[in-house]
Amino acid sequence: MKTTTLGIIVLSLVIISLSTFGTTHAYFNSRQVTGPHLVSTWQSTFWTQTTQADFLAGILVNVNTSASPGSVILDNQTTGPSIYATTGSSRNFLLYNISNNTWVARNITPATVGAGGGARYIGLGNVSVIRGGNSKVFWIYNISTNTWSVKSITPSNVNTGGSLSDYIGSGNISALRGANTKEFWRYNISSDTWSVKANAPGNVGAGGALVYDNGNYIYAFNGTNTRNFWRYNISSDTWSVKANAPGNVGAGGALAYDNGNYIYAFNGSSKPSFWRYNISGDSWSSLTNIPGNVGAGGSLVSDKGNYIYAFNGSSKPSFWRYDISNSIWSDAAVANPTLNVGAGGSLTYVAGSSGYKSSGALASPVYDTGNAGARWDSLFWDSATVSGTNITFEVRASNTLFAKTDASPDWQQSGWPSPVNSGLPSGRYLQWRASLSTGDTAKTPILNEVRVWYS
Repeated sequence: MKTTTLGIIVLSLVIISLSTFGTTHAYFNSRQVTGPHLVSTWQSTFWTQTTQADFLAGILVNVNTSASPGSVILDNQTTGPSIYATTGSSRNFLLYNISNNTWVARNITPATVGAGGGARYIGLGNVSVIRGGNSKVFWIYNISTNTWSVKSITPSNVNTGGSLSDYIGSGNISALRGANTKEFWRYNISSDTWSVKANAPGNVGAGGALVYDNGNYIYAFNGTNTRNFWRYNISSDTWSVKANAPGNVGAGGALAYDNGNYIYAFNGSSKPSFWRYNISGDSWSSLTNIPGNVGAGGSLVSDKGNYIYAFNGSSKPSFWRYDISNSIWSDAAVANPTLNVGAGGSLTYVAGSSGYKSSGALASPVYDTGNAGARWDSLFWDSATVSGTNITFEVRASNTLFAKTDASPDWQQSGWPSPVNSGLPSGRYLQWRASLSTGDTAKTPILNEVRVWYS
């Protein structure tokens, strides 16, 4: 045991010595402690990371210290309005940046999206996708992490005429099965469960489509080369028949709501027809035809303002924009994707937003204790978390020098909460990694300080 007294400042340290078992436990609070210090049976030294320079010496992924020097928070992300798309008959998943008129490939879907499949934005940075193609598969895509997760399967196989609605409130979206059936379902996002709702008035096939009016109603095309157009009452779980469309609706039938009094529509069926439905007047009118015929994969989406965007499908890469005020279609105003669009092609609009990224991480530099087999006695962190946010830690150590970016030695989860005084690895070289996360992009956890005691 060393007898040299070293300079210390200890504002709060409780030592419980269990001499019967030859062990000593040290518990530390969040107040500052500096320098090596002498305790009854072993000397424990500590390493502190608390300044902006300390944290910047590590590896930062989707986190920053500039907003609050000396503290680590999730990165803030500001995104412009965009459109996400499936091209159908493939695993391609694309992002169209409206502001700079470019298409960007995103992480491909877990499997091929086919007839009846498609994408719809459901809020909180997530896009839902039904696979279709006579399958029950359903996924959710997280925009900030560019990752897919597999969700509960649909009650039955989805095929031609299948369609998803946009978010309809109360944590729900809705879907038509298609496949020449009347089946209509509701999906609850938080519980990841499907429920069966009232059947549609007729069997839905090619051209089946849904659109939500941001209120209490969902509108639907029957498709199957009919003119049938229906309205679903969300609160009463009932369907009603509305004014027939101007023509028969088949493959490529599509609907888009303008956030006002109108719904815009394709009838598909390899025709260029483009219509508008007056919600308050329950009446249809014909508008300027789209320049190309619309077939399987035809899709419409509104920016809730001045424009309607469209795929005309038919195994072509054509992408169009309709100027509502001037009643003009343009291909030159928007870039075409580089991929053909077929059955399962879809478009969904995501408004611009600002908020924190959903997850991030900070790995420390590798610290040299100077002693082979150094014991990691305690890991302490000072943080602030609010509901829906979290910070977790991983640690690793080795007697062999490793770089802060190396894949080995393996990381191991530390305990929780702070301080952690057991289950920590030993070795001359030490490193920790903090993972920050939030379920609400308006909130971020804050990491203020990390201290490691070793002997």
